[in-house]
Amino acid sequence: MATNEHSYSSSSLQGPSSSSPILQVQLPPGFHFIPHDWQLIMHYLFCRTHELEPPEDINIPEINIYDHLPDDLKRNFYYGFEGDMYFYTRRKFIGERVERLVAGGRGFWKNTGKDDNIKISKDIVGIKKAFAYREENGKHATGWQMQEYRLKNTEADDVVLYKIYKN
Repeated sequence: MATNEHSYSSSSLQGPSSSSPILQVQLPPGFHFIPHDWQLIMHYLFCRTHELEPPEDINIPEINIYDHLPDDLKRNFYYGFEGDMYFYTRRKFIGERVERLVAGGRGFWKNTGKDDNIKISKDIVGIKKAFAYREENGKHATGWQMQEYRLKNTEADDVVLYKIYKN
């Protein structure tokens, strides 16, 4: 993860063809935001859910990612993290299942494996789940990938952190 003595600044810009803000984080030259899974859990998600300040001036927005197609997320919410996009979202449940439909059913996020425990030493601090975006018919892979990070004892309506990127 990027660290140094300088604080990071973020600026809000207007997109050329959209009224949606395009946020871009300005890191010092040579620095990259490439956090480990445990750092996303402890330094960002834990701080967000406990109303603490994150360790750097990197403001990850809270939006409902399921209201937006992945291409729209990239076009309207770019953060300058090496092509990766990070968002906080409150999961929406239908019964006991998380709703994974996107933009009114135009696509969905398909689970691609089992949950991975995220550990610090031997202690489980969070869980990571991987998804691939599929178009509405489900037959075509789009190359969009998503990782969901949640704290170990996440309640149904708690905030989770998503990392979205295109392979």
